[in-house]
Amino acid sequence: MVAIEDTSLKTLAPPRIARGATSHKASALESVSNYFQSCLILNKVLLVYGRMVLFDGPCADGGCKMVKNILVVEDEPASLACISHFLRKEGYRVSEARDGAEAIELLDNSRFDLVLTDIRMPRLDGVALALHILSRLPTVPIITMTAFPSEDLRPIWGYGIQCLRKPLSLDELRSNVQRALS
Repeated sequence: MVAIEDTSLKTLAPPRIARGATSHKASALESVSNYFQSCLILNKVLLVYGRMVLFDGPCADGGCKMVKNILVVEDEPASLACISHFLRKEGYRVSEARDGAEAIELLDNSRFDLVLTDIRMPRLDGVALALHILSRLPTVPIITMTAFPSEDLRPIWGYGIQCLRKPLSLDELRSNVQRALS
């Protein structure tokens, strides 16, 4: 235990190590050093795949909830902007990709809690992207969107992947995203 001088309640100065307690200075410094090491370890724990996790206020249990990361994959710029804007307003962190190939690059470099993808896109379509995600990241939920439901979806029918019909209902999008993330 470190010997501490009696300080007045009138001052807000931190307690000082008492004179003559020089043998305890080393243990006090060690204690401070351990505290800072604990802070560094906590910082490292909070780093998830090379980026800081954001917290978004209190939860029912008194803790904090992490902001969920959603990857939106859509080749139509107006739809991409609209969906991304809506999800950001709902409190999610959103990353955007314009096709499946760009999405795979983002998936290789970041962690996502949900992928929301169009089906018909250039370079790599949504079905191929979904199959890629299922094989590499099987715990990441996927929601597909299409204006043309068809036999194109046959390869992913058995995986329980939600398919939303375009034009999207924002209420339907919200409820499907919440369900996928719960």
